[in-house]
Amino acid sequence: MSMSKNIFLIRAIFLLLILAIADFIIGSSLDFFYKKTLWKTTYSLYQTNEEILIFGSSRASHHYDPRIFSDELDLTCFNSGYDGKNIYYHYALLVSILSRHTPDVIILDINSSDFMERGDLWSTDGLDILLPYYKNESNDFKDVVKLRSPSEKLKMLSCTYPYNSKIIDIAKGYIAGRDQAMGIQGFNPLIGTRKTQDNRSKSLESEEIATIDEQKVQYIQRFIDLAIRHDIQLYIIASPNLNSFDTSKIQSIVNKNDVVFWDYSDNPNFMTGTYFKDGSHMNKLGAELFSKVIASRIKENLHTDKL
Repeated sequence: MSMSKNIFLIRAIFLLLILAIADFIIGSSLDFFYKKTLWKTTYSLYQTNEEILIFGSSRASHHYDPRIFSDELDLTCFNSGYDGKNIYYHYALLVSILSRHTPDVIILDINSSDFMERGDLWSTDGLDILLPYYKNESNDFKDVVKLRSPSEKLKMLSCTYPYNSKIIDIAKGYIAGRDQAMGIQGFNPLIGTRKTQDNRSKSLESEEIATIDEQKVQYIQRFIDLAIRHDIQLYIIASPNLNSFDTSKIQSIVNKNDVVFWDYSDNPNFMTGTYFKDGSHMNKLGAELFSKVIASRIKENLHTDKL
């Protein structure tokens, strides 16, 4: 090998070494600041020890008040629902939590994004929120994250990659001193009333997302299996929704398993704009009423099981 080639090789190795060191230093710094803030996902993964845990997307986050469940059932409760997430996120969260804590009761709020084909963030893209936790988690957790792309495992060799789209969020969270998504024990009440006060509105939702996503269905089944394996009381609930969606697929899944499914998606007691902030999300008043109804039913169900 000529002298010039040796010099080129040495320089290339030196450059790669500098890049690796820079990647490690920057990534470690971002990780420190990211987890310095009380992120809702961080708390859900590593600190939850409540007896009742609530999972789901924004409809879980805005529809279930843990204080009402605690008062009614005399059990601690935390709402791990997160806006824009679906069954992939819920399952990964449950896998991690069960490695250190087993709740008595789990509520899984289910909606169309959990079993229908949806694009972008409603598919696997939304799993980017789990990237900062990837390296310290189990293989089952990592398998969920790797659904994002075939090259995800290779990308995760970089220390900075998990934070590529989170710089602004880290800055905002660190300055604010907390994660706004934490809300009240994870509950984020919505203030305001839907302008249109008519009952159940017509929606194109079923036409826009008419195809069942079988991979998502498999993860719903895995979620159920995990809960049953750990002897957890699981309640799958479709909370009130002025925008209609077909719950028959969920019913067919539940029928194969020994779990409870309560369909409130079109319950007439809630089908009024008075209880909604928008077509899909209940406001504070609606959430309080709905939480009382569900907490009461769970209390009755738990009492019956003890007899």
